[in-house]
Amino acid sequence: MRLQPECLPCTLRQAIKAVRLAGREELAWPAMRLALEVLREEASPEVSPPWLAQRLQRRVRALLGGEDPYA
Repeated sequence: MRLQPECLPCTLRQAIKAVRLAGREELAWPAMRLALEVLREEASPEVSPPWLAQRLQRRVRALLGGEDPYA
């Protein structure tokens, strides 16, 4: 499966959901901007959605200071 335009809104939601799960509501806007940056840099029809999600989650974890939002 390759990335489709319909995948992009879900990618944004993943970033916001992750910071909220970590209890860091104040990072919702920075997480959204981070997701947009990842999409701008990495999104293309040649990549898979899981690959893009992994790239995003690594950056979100860094935004959270290394905290795993799903732990």
